[in-house]
This record gives sequence, C-alpha cells and structure tokens, in this order.
Amino acid sequence: MVLLYVSTHFATGAALGKIAGSNWLALILGLSSHILLDVLPHHDYRGRRGIILDSLVTLALMLWLLPNPSYILWGAIGGAFPDLEVIINRVFFRGGGRRFFPSHSGILPHPSRVWPEGFIIQASIMVAALVFLLATLRVTAG
Repeated sequence: MVLLYVSTHFATGAALGKIAGSNWLALILGLSSHILLDVLPHHDYRGRRGIILDSLVTLALMLWLLPNPSYILWGAIGGAFPDLEVIINRVFFRGGGRRFFPSHSGILPHPSRVWPEGFIIQASIMVAALVFLLATLRVTAG
C-alpha cells in the first residue's frame, strides 16, 4: 500500500514557500505546516516499503523544483524535514527511537484515520498543493 507522507509535507511546504517569497519565511511556514498537517487525521504508512517509495516521490518532487526560486525549495524542506526523524527511527530503530518534533513526540496530537479515508485526506492536500504550484509556476515562467 502506497501512502503519502513526506511527499505531502514536501509539496505543501513548497506551495507555502512560493507564497512566502523569501527563504527564511518559507522555511518557517514549511515547518509550521508540518505541525498543522500532522494534527489533521491521516493515515501513516506502515513498514519500510512505503517509506522508500514515498521518499522516491519526494526526491522526484525535489528534482522538479530545483530550477525554481530557492524559497520554494526551502518551504518544501521545512515541510518535510521533521519526518526525517520518523524515517530514521523506522528504518534504523524499528520505531523504537526517541522522537523530538512536537507532533511526533506526543506533545501535540497526531490522530490517525484508517485506509482509505486517511489516504484521501493526504492525497487531496498534495493534489491541491501541486495544482497551486503548477498554476503559479506556469504564470511566473510565462
């Protein structure tokens, strides 16, 4: 089962970075969006296969964004960076390592939804972010 996770945060952060127009503000908005998205009920993937596949989707998005203004990439990095601790934790510590980000450590809620409802929530957010990016990057370029 392929679930959106890092890629959803990455795409949303990129869209906010486009709106921000500056590297620092983009990074802050990306990090903030990570908390807001984690508080929404969603479906987290289970196992390494989902993590690897989603990481490849995120890498493809990053390569697509590289020729654009740097603040878009900084927003994307801010949105996705907190999940690096989750990926490291799941891949190397089988989920048993300590987590620090507020929505990962239990300080803030991180509600879940079952398949397919949680997937639909994340896919909708990602599609909206990508549609916004496609529309605005086309306008900027043209």
